[in-house]
Amino acid sequence: MVFKASILLLAILCLGPGPASATPIETELNESVQKKDWPGVVLLLQPRQGQNFEHDLILARAMISLERRQEALKLLDELYATHKDERTQKLFNLAGTLFFNQDTSTLYYEAVQLLSGAKFAEAKDKLDQAASKEPGQVMVLVRLV
Repeated sequence: MVFKASILLLAILCLGPGPASATPIETELNESVQKKDWPGVVLLLQPRQGQNFEHDLILARAMISLERRQEALKLLDELYATHKDERTQKLFNLAGTLFFNQDTSTLYYEAVQLLSGAKFAEAKDKLDQAASKEPGQVMVLVRLV
C-alpha cells in the first residue's frame, strides 16, 4: 500500500498540471511494469502530445529495459537520422547514464557512439550485451531536460 502511494505521489509530482494521454507504447510499457512485481522500482513515463526527442529517448531506454531491443534500436535509428546536432549527441550520452550498473552503462555509451557512426550491427551487439547484464530490470526514468 505504501509502495502504491509512493508511485502515485511520484506520478503527480512528475507529470505536473494538465491532462496528457499516453501513447500506445507508453501504455503497453506501463502495463508491462505493473504486471511484474519489481518492488522499489518505478517507471516514470511522461506522456506529452507531439513529437518530443527527450521523451523518445526515455521510451527507447524503457524498451531496452523490457527486452524490446529491436523496437528501441528502430526508434534510436529514427531519432539519430532526424537529429544530427551536438545537443542530440549530448542527450544520447546522457541517456546512457540511466543505467545503475556501471558495466552496462559503459556498454550503452559504447552503443551510442557506434550508432552515431552509423555502425548499427555493432551497436545492436553492445545493446544486447547491456540487456543481458540487466535482465528484466527496469530503471527509474526521469525526464531529460
